[in-house]
Amino acid sequence: HRVRPLIKLTDGTLLIGDQAEGSVADYHQYQISFSECRWLRLDPVRGVTLGTWVDRPDLSRVDEVGVFDVIPGSGVHVEGLPVEKQQPPPVGGWIAISGFELWGQALSR
Repeated sequence: HRVRPLIKLTDGTLLIGDQAEGSVADYHQYQISFSECRWLRLDPVRGVTLGTWVDRPDLSRVDEVGVFDVIPGSGVHVEGLPVEKQQPPPVGGWIAISGFELWGQALSR
């Protein structure tokens, strides 16, 4: 399991970054630069990437930021239910994140 940056644009498009971090040995602190990521569209129902790289997405149009793991966990999957509404997986199919900081500049809309 590896954590990847996830952004939701103002038009509802979900994009997942190509930079991934994670360790099975211990907790570590990581930094991911969104401006250096390459981005793919994400299907929120199946939790899979779609198509080809999105060239230069407008990062000033980001409404939400998070992280995602495209590898299915050991949890139960309900067909047709968006990933964010799935039940939490049992031990062995998760990623522990103790903190999340986002450095950016807020823009008025």
